[in-house]
Amino acid sequence: MKIAVWHNLPSGGGKRALFGHVQGLLALGHEVRIWTPPTADETYLPLSGLAPVSVLPLEDPGGGALSAAMRFREPAAPFIRAMENHSALAAEQMSGFDVLLAAGCQRFYAPCIGRFFGGRKLLYLQEPNRPLYEALPRLPWLHAKDPTRMEAVAHGYRLRLSQGLAETELENANSFDRVLCNSFFSRESILRAYGLSAEVCYLGLDTAFFTDRSQAREALVYGVGSFHPAKRIDLAIRAVAGMPGKPPLIWIGNAEVPGEVARLSALAAELGVDFQARLMLGDEEIVEIANRASLMIYAPSLEPFGLAPLEANACGVPVLALAEGGLRETIRPGINGWLASSERELLALATHLGGSPQEIEELRGSSRAEAVERWSSAEASRRLEGHLLQLVGAA
Repeated sequence: MKIAVWHNLPSGGGKRALFGHVQGLLALGHEVRIWTPPTADETYLPLSGLAPVSVLPLEDPGGGALSAAMRFREPAAPFIRAMENHSALAAEQMSGFDVLLAAGCQRFYAPCIGRFFGGRKLLYLQEPNRPLYEALPRLPWLHAKDPTRMEAVAHGYRLRLSQGLAETELENANSFDRVLCNSFFSRESILRAYGLSAEVCYLGLDTAFFTDRSQAREALVYGVGSFHPAKRIDLAIRAVAGMPGKPPLIWIGNAEVPGEVARLSALAAELGVDFQARLMLGDEEIVEIANRASLMIYAPSLEPFGLAPLEANACGVPVLALAEGGLRETIRPGINGWLASSERELLALATHLGGSPQEIEELRGSSRAEAVERWSSAEASRRLEGHLLQLVGAA
């Protein structure tokens, strides 16, 4: 197949998933070419090392012909127009390709490209645009209590912005012939947000790269995820604070909300935890840390899937996680980790495991076996290929 790929992804799990998709499809003998706007992050796991990448312009969303008054009434309109122009140009260059594989967009999680590409098209959607539909930390349509006039005006602006983005995103999602997602939890989230029935196509990982090097383990805990309140790194710090000996906690993140590392570091200092924040590490450094660590703690809010825990498993590290989101589909208690039903239970489990290192050691081998047997990148690529072939065959 000749497969056109489009994305506007930042660094992080979505980009890692797309990198695996492209790598796997190429290994299966397909031709792949990629289109992006300049806002996509091509410094993290660059796709240009795998296939040709065309970076097409995206006009300044703050500019354009709309008056200031119109932009206030329709705040999403300039960016929508800019992305539509970009998508029309990309779709024109994709002429002759058998199928479009679209990944996520930083602004529209379901991208505009589906409305412009004329052939068969598939969207791999990691999750819906959660800030439009979830309390993160507050639902976008709720008023502040007793707002000032300026707060009320700002709220009205945000509400119109959210409405414009949501309407466009729904239209975008409906333009694809098939929508795939990473977990049954994400399938339900997409159904709630868009009313669309997506199909689960599980991700995989390179278990030859993420591997257990059979070296001595340290009393070390680690975690992976952006330095953002939704990742609940503060819960991991509190969990380590309750473990006997308070082992060091290394946290690896690809991005930071301003001030978050300082806030977490202050909490760790208060609790006597050796908290080490590591930003933008390479994969080799991540594998090195995983092969030193004994345990991963992972407790983000409603994580749709979570590749990082499976990468830890592949390196022989069991995972202590909250039973939320897609983690209920990937962490099997007693095999590759432990699932806590609440934050309170997670804290108690961390304390227990800290005093029983033999329980952690007993799951090292089965954690690695679970990653190899159930979550290989080769199997994930064949699953995705099957969906693409079905679409092309239906043309």
